[in-house]
Amino acid sequence: MKPRIQHLDVARGMGISLVVLGHNLIFRHIDPMAHQVLHSINMPMFFLMSGVFFNDTLSLGKLTLAKLDGVLKPFFVTLIVVAPLQPFLSRDPFLQYVAGSLYGTGGTLRWTPLWFLPHLFLVFITARVYLNIAERLRIPQWLSLLIGITSVTLAWEMFQQLQEMPIPLSHVAYSATPAIYSELGFPFSADLLLITVPIFLVGHALRQRLRTFEPHPLVALLGLGLFVLLHYWSAGEMNLNDRVFDDYLCNIGQAVCGVYLVLCLAVWIPRHLPRLTWLLTQAAAASLFILLFHDYLQRRVFRLFMEHGHILLLASLASWLAAMILPALAYRFVSRVPWLAVLWLPLKRVRRQREESGAVPGRSLGDTVTSSS
Repeated sequence: MKPRIQHLDVARGMGISLVVLGHNLIFRHIDPMAHQVLHSINMPMFFLMSGVFFNDTLSLGKLTLAKLDGVLKPFFVTLIVVAPLQPFLSRDPFLQYVAGSLYGTGGTLRWTPLWFLPHLFLVFITARVYLNIAERLRIPQWLSLLIGITSVTLAWEMFQQLQEMPIPLSHVAYSATPAIYSELGFPFSADLLLITVPIFLVGHALRQRLRTFEPHPLVALLGLGLFVLLHYWSAGEMNLNDRVFDDYLCNIGQAVCGVYLVLCLAVWIPRHLPRLTWLLTQAAAASLFILLFHDYLQRRVFRLFMEHGHILLLASLASWLAAMILPALAYRFVSRVPWLAVLWLPLKRVRRQREESGAVPGRSLGDTVTSSS
């Protein structure tokens, strides 16, 4: 087993914490600038980190099977578990729920944040195909970088041109009638590959440097200043789920500076705040479950507190904590129950955890999952 790299685990924990915070309903009641700032970091950070941990030794066939098991399986299992409850959660027709789940975008899923998982599956497959082609054609890194810049530029242009493009699948969308491109997109958000695959491949190309990352104080200070200035100068937002990419240069600059600052904090926190380090690594270990369930839990808890307390800040804090803690507890419970672990966790990991928990007296399956996920 490869040793864990603490600052990368902390960065993953920070990333999922910011995702949950970005979906907090408090942002409907305060300055949208905070929402814009979070969106400039969240998804670029996630796809970059996915590229860092990408195992490029797997063949396309083995990778496809692994990601079917590790990414699409928990996506569909969650939707199947939620399906019997669907009439109680909403009044939408059941066929719309099924069709929207198979289409797999933020506009067609009842639990919008789940769009990330089917799209991540496509990102892994597309990145593997590109790396195979690049290896056979011996494409140098500078040309790959140029291809990536061209790809992101094409995506930006496409977003500007296709915002009002009608799609004849309005019956599967929750957010639009009739559905339009910006609220529906292509199946599994395949149209976003022009942006997400280049980010993923940048993370993969920089994986060794990021594993030994050491922030420079002056660069961090300059990055913070530039991050603030770019958000002050530009009101444009980059929100991949909504197909919003307003300001090409400023949005890219915001993402680069924001990700760099998160990585700087991820190195600094373990050296000075051990308790916070532990909390963030636990969040990283449970990130799949937090992603799956945080939105529904956060909305429910927020509304409950607002109905009884009417204190916005308290409702926001309580709902954010519930959306972080409850899925993390569910993760630990599932990891301790073998038949549940098979449903939500990769089979390879479940087998390894069983072997390790059996080999180490007194070590639970949940402890093993936390240490090896």
